[in-house]
Amino acid sequence: MNTRLDKHVYTIPEIVIGSCLSSLVFAFKHNIPILFKQIKKPFMFDDVYVVDPEFLEFGRGNKIPSVFLWEKLMLYHGFYGNIVAPDLARSIRIEEEQLKVTTEFSRLIRIKFDKLHIFDPSELDGIEPPIDSVEKLHTVIDWFNVKKGAKHNKTNLKFKENFLNEVWFYSSVRVPNPTYKDCVVRSYLTLEQLKDHDHSEVICRLQLQKIFKELNITERPRLEHAGRDIYWSYDEKYLDTDRLKFKNNHIDRITFNTSSTHKGSINKYVKLFSSSRNHTSSI
Repeated sequence: MNTRLDKHVYTIPEIVIGSCLSSLVFAFKHNIPILFKQIKKPFMFDDVYVVDPEFLEFGRGNKIPSVFLWEKLMLYHGFYGNIVAPDLARSIRIEEEQLKVTTEFSRLIRIKFDKLHIFDPSELDGIEPPIDSVEKLHTVIDWFNVKKGAKHNKTNLKFKENFLNEVWFYSSVRVPNPTYKDCVVRSYLTLEQLKDHDHSEVICRLQLQKIFKELNITERPRLEHAGRDIYWSYDEKYLDTDRLKFKNNHIDRITFNTSSTHKGSINKYVKLFSSSRNHTSSI
């Protein structure tokens, strides 16, 4: 007998759409499966305040790297089978009162649901457009390989301007010597500025080389631009329905009010892995 799995309809009462930190926290608190196409991992130097730091046994205050918590929660959801079509979903569409998920191998997964908690509307096709949309400053991340001027004691620089607003120096993964540092720059730019040469990768590199000289790191710095990431930012408002609930994906403080059993379960697994960035380091 030939069974066609792509004709089968799965039933999942509630699903969280998105892979940002907010979506993982919400899914964890309410024990709801998550579904996403793209991984939205936090920037490595962003932090979050956890009101109950003992929850994950951090042991050093409330402020921790967002990526550290994101990795632990993603690990938890994966271990407990709370990720729908993990690393397979290529499109997610609402059609005929169902979710239709197309996977990497062109298979179709049909899901009957009662409610979606949508943290990332861009992951979902077949929804109504936002009723209001306001462009905000977009976050621009420029990565640099430091070819000359990599040995110094600087860790973090902050400036008042939106362009080259903050600079982090971190141990290079390109070379075996941990005393050699590469760097990453965060800027906040408008769409017009992103199109402007005065805010391009080239100008960012030249401005950064000037900073190297002013700080006496080296008189002749040599920097190689390694990539630019843009986090588009729009304040969009969608109309909720009985089945579609649109959530805020911004988070800077988390309170965990969870049973001791739930706490023990996640701690059992997060101890197996180290964080991407040591949360005890001073940046």
